[in-house]
Formats: sequence, structure tokens, C-alpha cells
Amino acid sequence: MHKLPLVLSIAISAAFGLAAGGRADAAETKEPYALGWMTDAAGPAKDTYYPEAIGFDLYVKALNDRGGIGGHPINLKIEDYGLDSAKGAAAARKLVERDKVLILMGLSIEATMPSIFEVARASNTPVMTGHSARPDAYPPADPLIFTMGNVFEPQVDAMVRLSERIFEKTKLTNMSVGCYTHESPAAVTACGRRLKGFAEKTKIKPASKYVTAPLKTADFSPYAQQLIKDDPTAVWMHTIASHGVAMTKGVRALGYKGKVLWSFESMPEYLVDQAGGQVWGTSAFLSPHDLEAAAKVPEMAKLLGAAKKYGTSSSISGGTTRGWVMGIAMEKALKECGFPCDKSRLAQIMSNNFTIDTRGLTGGPITWTKNDHFGCRYLTMYEAKAKKKEITRILPEWLKFCPGDEFYPVK
Repeated sequence: MHKLPLVLSIAISAAFGLAAGGRADAAETKEPYALGWMTDAAGPAKDTYYPEAIGFDLYVKALNDRGGIGGHPINLKIEDYGLDSAKGAAAARKLVERDKVLILMGLSIEATMPSIFEVARASNTPVMTGHSARPDAYPPADPLIFTMGNVFEPQVDAMVRLSERIFEKTKLTNMSVGCYTHESPAAVTACGRRLKGFAEKTKIKPASKYVTAPLKTADFSPYAQQLIKDDPTAVWMHTIASHGVAMTKGVRALGYKGKVLWSFESMPEYLVDQAGGQVWGTSAFLSPHDLEAAAKVPEMAKLLGAAKKYGTSSSISGGTTRGWVMGIAMEKALKECGFPCDKSRLAQIMSNNFTIDTRGLTGGPITWTKNDHFGCRYLTMYEAKAKKKEITRILPEWLKFCPGDEFYPVK
């Protein structure tokens, strides 16, 4: 897959904190907005969570070079807490108490979020999650929790609908589908819900049971054998990037010829080279590797230009696009909040019919209201092949999926 030069543009301190500010000398004469970002920057889920940190950092650098917001730059503090709940809570407290951030952003695996949310609620600090989300942002929404990412339940139901449409479009019949995930309560629930959705809402036959493996698995062969033992037409990899690559390589090594389905939001498209072969991948954000579409979207040109100008510490992906869109949202919110911005006012602004114009980077705008901090989402599906720089959109249009469209209750 296409990669930009691997130029380290973000310096990691001894505490794994990152500080992203542009080079706007004039803006630096004014007091900055302090924002906190939390992620897995070096662990097993780095490829799932770190791309969005890169996208947001690029947006901040470009914004600061334009003079910031009303002359106030953004001072971005990023903490790497991996997949550890205790470290996550400690990092959140440091950002809130020491760095005095207005908001906590990003985060990593869903299981770590409750402890961070506790810190946020105790300090009245809003949270905007990236890739991962919990139902706290779904109607009726917690006043402080917002997401640009995926609440598993509606995401899974939307993917069932998207699969149904794709299989019909490509004239695949007599479909049977399996599902793999890592051992995590939310992920396991998502795989079960996906198979139930296929069984009850479509004509697609689900596997009898999902397959799951521990996070620290080294040998994926037994799980790969279990996943394809009934020779399903397609298998969903609902998991973090490292597991998705390993399982894809595992089933292909066993001779599996069926469709391997990824979410490019958790398993970025640049990893297809590592997995080998071919995958179909869903995305809620325009991929930088969708060169035909990207050439028609001026905002994608800005993202690519920022990546070239400032350099990146990793390949870019749809996750980078998501981080960039989070930058669009944050700039809008801070402009409305003014300076100094109060945390309570910031949360109120994002709850007040807050519409994010994603400038062509998604299938439509994302709107948050008092009771809904999720909003309508739009999904498409790509085909990606190893050693190919460009990926091809199988479904040109976007599937719109809103709260209320889910198959079963979320809460």
C-alpha cells in the first residue's frame, strides 16, 4: 500500500507525552488552548488507534501555522497508555490536573474507557473518543461523552446491512459468514450480534458461533482453522489490527479462498501488504488510498499536503482522515467557545445541534444534539490488494445509518 516518508514529526517525551504546536510565531504570543489526547502509540493496537492521533496532530499543526484560533494556538498533550485501564485513568488525571486540558480526546480499547470516564465526570471534563466508543455517547447521551468513532452495536448492524448490499451487488449467492474477534467483552458481544443480525435480518447464513482468541495470542493457527472449518463464503475480522493481520495470514495459509472482510477503521488499509492477498474493507471515512475520490475532495488534498509538509511517524489511512475530521470539529467548537473556554460551555456547545461539516471526508455531516452524541454515520466498502497503491471502492455511494436504524436495543 502507498506510504508517505516515515519522518518523525512528533517527539515523544520520557513520559510518552506528545506536544503538537505549529510554527505560528504570532499566535504563540497568546495563551494556548490546552487539549489532551490519549492513545496506544506503541502497543499491539497502535495501528488501530495511533493513525487518528497523527491526523489530529497534522490538523493542529496546519491550524497553528494559520495563526491558531483568534491568535491562540492549540497546545496538544498526548499520553500513551496502551491498553491498560489503570494507566489510562492515571494519564487522564495528569492531563486534567497538571496540564489543565479542556477536553480528553482519542482513547484506545473500549475496556479501558470506564475508568477514564470516571476521571472526566469527576472533573467535569468533556471527552471526544476517536475510533472506539461505548454506548455512553448513544441516545440518551452522557452530557460529557462524545464520539467520532464506533459504538459497536449500531456499527455492527450497519455492517450487516452493508454486507447484504455488497453481496447483492457482486451477485454472491448462498452466502455464509463467520466472525473472529479478540477476547474483550465488547468485541465478543459485537461478533455475536453480527451473526444474530445476519440470521434474523438477512438471507445470509451465519456461522454457528464466533471465534475468539486472547489479546496476547502468539500462534493463531488453531483459531484460523476453527474460523474456516465449515468453509464460509466470507469471514469478518472484527478485531484490532495485529490480530486481523495474523488471522488473515492464517486462513490464507490454510488455503481459504473466500472473502476476508475488514473494518479499515480498526485494521488500516496499509496493512493489507502484511496480510497478503486481497481483503474487502469497510470505512466511515474517505481513505487517502482511494486516489480517484481523493482527487475530487479539496479537504483530502489539504490533509495530504499537511502530511507531506510536516511528515508523519506512520503511514496514513482512513484513521488519519478520522483524526483530521476531529480537528475540524474541535476548531469549530473552540471558535464558538471563545477564549478562555470553559469546559462546561464547551460540552454545551457540542450538545447544541452541533453539526460538523466533514468537507467531503465522510458521506455526509455529523450532528450531535443534547441526547445524541453519536449522530448519523455513513459507510462504504473498498477492495484492497497486496502491493497495490490504490484501493477501489466497491460501493460508490455511502450507506447512511442513524440512531433508530439499529436492529436491537443498544442500551
